[in-house]
Amino acid sequence: MKLTLSAAVMTFAAAGTALAGSMADPVPFPTPTAPAQTMDWSGPYAGVGISRATGETYDPNEFLGNQLPDFDPTFALDDTTTGALLLGYRWDRGNLVYGVEFSALTGTVKEVEYPAWKLDALYDLKGTIGWEFGRALPYLSLGVSVADYDFGGETQREKGVLIGAGVDYAVGDRFVLGIAYDYRALKTDGYDLYGFGEAETDVSTLTVRALYRF
Repeated sequence: MKLTLSAAVMTFAAAGTALAGSMADPVPFPTPTAPAQTMDWSGPYAGVGISRATGETYDPNEFLGNQLPDFDPTFALDDTTTGALLLGYRWDRGNLVYGVEFSALTGTVKEVEYPAWKLDALYDLKGTIGWEFGRALPYLSLGVSVADYDFGGETQREKGVLIGAGVDYAVGDRFVLGIAYDYRALKTDGYDLYGFGEAETDVSTLTVRALYRF
């Protein structure tokens, strides 16, 4: 009887010790995952770019084409690499980012057949709207463009609309790298191209850009 009672006491004591040990063990908690890295795109920025420009100038009335059946009234612009200056401001509203940007091409784009005809200056003012994915910002652009076109010593102002798209990526809190494509449809304002009618110019640029956020 004493032996049985002693065994029961020892069993109870062992169970209590095991229970106490299990209660003392820490309860593991799941490791929290780091939130996706976000970027505040708000504020002004400035930068530079390298642009590849291409396009063509043509007579929309086909005056020469009607007078000379074998004449092609389209004049191709020579594919040209030129610089660009950029200045803009953005507003960040959650994932939606919109802004305004001014840019200027710093080089000259000449025609292939008539190098004396050339695009001396090109200025863009566009609004942008995009959706951020962490540090990446794809966006669309819509705006206006103004160009100074030298028709062999006679400079005329061309105006038109711009549409485009691009993507920027923040490599740090201040520095941004990106690429953008812009298409412009320009037209002279009441200018008679040597009696041939008004001139129209289509210009496309593909720009690799580096920006600094202030």
